[in-house]
Amino acid sequence: MSQKSTRKTDLPLVRLGLVSPFVDELDRRNINCRDVLSEFNLGKQDVLDGDMFVPAPVMYGIVEQLSMASGDPHFGVSIGGQLDPFSWPPLAEAAEQSTTLGEFLIRFLIDATEHESSVIYVMETKGTRTTFHESRKVDGNILPRHNDGFTVAYLLAILSQALGKQWQGDKVVARLCDPDVLPDGYLEVRTAMTDTFGASINFPCAWLILPLAIKKPRFYKQRQQTKSPLPAKWIEGLRQILQRHIHEFDLTTERVAEICGYSKRTLARKLQAHNTSIQREIAEMGKARAEQQLIHTHRSIAEIAHLLGYSQPTIFSRAFKRWTGCSPRQYRQQFSTEKKPGRAS
Repeated sequence: MSQKSTRKTDLPLVRLGLVSPFVDELDRRNINCRDVLSEFNLGKQDVLDGDMFVPAPVMYGIVEQLSMASGDPHFGVSIGGQLDPFSWPPLAEAAEQSTTLGEFLIRFLIDATEHESSVIYVMETKGTRTTFHESRKVDGNILPRHNDGFTVAYLLAILSQALGKQWQGDKVVARLCDPDVLPDGYLEVRTAMTDTFGASINFPCAWLILPLAIKKPRFYKQRQQTKSPLPAKWIEGLRQILQRHIHEFDLTTERVAEICGYSKRTLARKLQAHNTSIQREIAEMGKARAEQQLIHTHRSIAEIAHLLGYSQPTIFSRAFKRWTGCSPRQYRQQFSTEKKPGRAS
């Protein structure tokens, strides 16, 4: 038996808010995470934005850097283990609607797809054993030690709470890219090494038919997900990523491929399939951002040029004239004239 989740888009995106437990724990330990977030052009306010998505490699890098800042070799595990997994709407709703562990895990596989597109959840049974695997689409050339630690601790918390008194840790095998991130004797589970494309837990398949031990408190129905869904199309996801990096001076195809976790060839092929290119997408976004800044802000031409990643205002001005047929200054003056009282709209 094998169950897989399906995806709306194959662009590996993760909701940035999922990193908030790491940021909160560093705050609790009086460790400043501002420098780590700034390396990724992010701030705490971005983490609180429930509608922001980032490429999976960026998220993996953030988690690893935040964990290193903690100085705790088991930081990811400590975060994943202390969370209440059933406060997350997909898990809460799956628990409400299920009677057995197997039914619950299948519902979780289906519902979790609305929250990220960077992994494929797989549940596979062979003989007397079942593996629940969070399979990454890309690893971003990062050793995701604490990402794996968090994932395994979170999955173990789900499984142990779902089984209650029938939980037996010594019958579980956790596979991570670096088993040392799991403290010795953690929930009595055994560990094994795997590659960088996803952690997993392996347990007796007989557990799948056991009844859920989870009580179904009222707060489940009070925790509805109100955040926006993942971008439905690949190009929409790419544009959301580019918006976060439009200010960079080196936003080439190579750089965008690195951000997304693709090879340059893969990115070029996908762009061609959508009849576009990085240069065209950047130009369209630059034009829209420039017009918005000229109309709705009092920033100087030089400031707007810098905001859009141009090294010189004159280069920006030439590009803007190509887009619109007039200079940034003329565009701003024209709009201001049109908006004066008494002018025809």
